[in-house]
Amino acid sequence: MRSILKSLLVVYFFTFSGSSFGAVVFSGFLDNYEQLTPSDDPWIDYQYVIPDYVDRVANVDSIIIDDPEFFLADDSKYKGLKAKNISYLADVFKGAMVDAFDGKYRFSESPGPGTVQLRMAFTNLYIKKKGRKLRQYIPVSYIATSAKRKFLNDFTERVNLVGAHLEMELIDSETGERLGAMVVKLGNRNNKENFTSWDELLDTLMVGSTRLRCRLDNAELPEQDRKDCMAGY
Repeated sequence: MRSILKSLLVVYFFTFSGSSFGAVVFSGFLDNYEQLTPSDDPWIDYQYVIPDYVDRVANVDSIIIDDPEFFLADDSKYKGLKAKNISYLADVFKGAMVDAFDGKYRFSESPGPGTVQLRMAFTNLYIKKKGRKLRQYIPVSYIATSAKRKFLNDFTERVNLVGAHLEMELIDSETGERLGAMVVKLGNRNNKENFTSWDELLDTLMVGSTRLRCRLDNAELPEQDRKDCMAGY
């Protein structure tokens, strides 16, 4: 499905019209969308990488992971997201990010030398109440209590995710300069065969996190020893 979506977006290319380019809708979460260009990565639709990226992140040893933000699509069939829904979804997605960077990078809450800030948002969320035969689940291993797990499972059993965008941005915590950004479009609300899911959204976040972790790791290695960050998916 990702390759099909990728092909469609490349056909649309990078045509700016009002608040969107191609089939990807601007949410306003990122300050600058004009820097983004179509990505060669089959999992990522549009991206930006600062030209001197390797030099800028070579000494990174800690990361600030912001709480994710959620933006419902204006025409979403269902808009009944409770505060607990958002809070527990944020726990799952942020927990996945922490897991991706754990083991080498320290987690910080303050800007400083060697520290980058990671911002993420799940935008253009198009959701609807599901029929009795339709079921979606999301892994809840990142949620600590059984009560939270049950609450989130109840929510994802009742509400389908049809379409969404994932937007991520890496920032130099000292200067505030953008080091990289990406936008991924998931799902086609006009074709039931290509609806996305909560699980696919989490999987895509994990892929993006793995890509970013790989690029940070590569920056401190000699060029001949760097890994192919697109391998494995």
